[in-house]
Amino acid sequence: MRPKRRQVGIAMAISLLLLVASYALVKAAPTRQEVDATPVSIPMAVIIGLLYYLSLSPWFAHLDFTVLYRPLVAGTLVGLVMGRPGEGVAIGANINVLYL
Repeated sequence: MRPKRRQVGIAMAISLLLLVASYALVKAAPTRQEVDATPVSIPMAVIIGLLYYLSLSPWFAHLDFTVLYRPLVAGTLVGLVMGRPGEGVAIGANINVLYL
């Protein structure tokens, strides 16, 4: 089933909006010299692994590829787990553009 032109146009507009928003978030964030790297602990790694499993699992409300596996949603969730939701949204939005 092919998507209609209007749906493709809407998807492209949303992606462009997310790209601009991610650029604004990255510009508002402190520079690399001011930011310390977030160490990944064992509980963080386990939570991120569980999120990845749930994104491909049919056990989680049958959402599989349509919701949790998308780069924007996955980036946001990992950003929340890591304590940096702004960076997660920015990275997810930039990767999402490649998926379109």
